[in-house]
Amino acid sequence: MVRRQVMRNLVKFGSVLYLCAVVVTSTGIAATFNLSDGDVTGLINAINSANANNRDDTINLTTGGSYALTAVDNTTDLPIIRTDGGHTLTVSSNKTTIMRSAGAPDFRVFLIGGSAVVTMNGLIVSNESSQQSQILATGLAPPNDAEAAILVTLSPGNYTTILSGVNNSTGNALAEVYGLN
Repeated sequence: MVRRQVMRNLVKFGSVLYLCAVVVTSTGIAATFNLSDGDVTGLINAINSANANNRDDTINLTTGGSYALTAVDNTTDLPIIRTDGGHTLTVSSNKTTIMRSAGAPDFRVFLIGGSAVVTMNGLIVSNESSQQSQILATGLAPPNDAEAAILVTLSPGNYTTILSGVNNSTGNALAEVYGLN
């Protein structure tokens, strides 16, 4: 019975069979990367994936973990964090350290390119080799060990500092930037 109805419909439409094709494409899938303690290769791969998938992404680092960068050869230092079509990258942790290992040659830990939007939560970035002695040598080191300082070389341009408390709480903060040239 059903076969006769289908045949009648085909005759009714001039025996023309229409095919409908559906093409599915993907422009990228947002990803959450959950990394094991010390997995520098996984961190590099997560940043590279987030740079290319055209979505907002999150990298979750192990609580209290440590990720030691050992050399400047683009296999053990971190890739440039790129704009990715205006999407954001969030690096979340709880007292996790990303550091340049003691004794390693001088190289960058993070480089955030162009107008990339990156949020780092609970992350400690440490330059084990010489950052502390370099900051002390400027004469501008914070007098209190609870205060943070970082010494970086920036290209000319506009920069924005965003400060927030734990769980987006409010409070007071002071960010000071010095030109040392």
